[in-house]
Amino acid sequence: MKKLYSMLLMFVVLFSFSLSVTNAQSIAITLDLANSTSSQEVQVGTDGGTDIVRASYDFSFSEKSDMTISELKYFVSGTTGAITAIRVESASAYPINHVVYLTGLNIMIPANSTKNIDAYISYAGVGTVGIPSGSTAQVQVIYVKYTSNGISNTIYPTSEPSPRITLIQGLPQINIPGRAVGFGTHIFLDVYCTGELKVFKLETSSDI
Repeated sequence: MKKLYSMLLMFVVLFSFSLSVTNAQSIAITLDLANSTSSQEVQVGTDGGTDIVRASYDFSFSEKSDMTISELKYFVSGTTGAITAIRVESASAYPINHVVYLTGLNIMIPANSTKNIDAYISYAGVGTVGIPSGSTAQVQVIYVKYTSNGISNTIYPTSEPSPRITLIQGLPQINIPGRAVGFGTHIFLDVYCTGELKVFKLETSSDI
């Protein structure tokens, strides 16, 4: 009786292991370079930028039933604090210990098909009160939770990182307010570097 119980227990363990391996191999995640923002320098002001870069991945599902993705995790690499949030569809989250955890997703992928999933990335401000100019950032998918045929599954893929983005200071901002003075106009010219440090101030008057 004990021998039969041991054999049954071993069968259950082997079957469960086989099932988990099959599920883990049923999804292929590939970086879509054509739809992703290419590796480049991106100008960001002191207020940062929202949804200004896209990291696109193709999710290929090779099973006979549909799947629905409910959760995703992205690993953030590069300069700490450069990425402030990642958005996929209507779900958005900020990094905690270099990981962005998106929940509440409802992304359906038909059986034996591929779906493109875009992640939109927001960045911190660059300048004297933000991250340094030249900061870099990349993301990659490291976790997928999905349901297929009524069964919930979790995988931990090793996807290719998105193209590296280098964040640089925005161009100087020039503010030219005017004030009427008699029959002329008095011009005030303030020049700021990245919106924080005043470089010089110019005042001049001109007749109309």
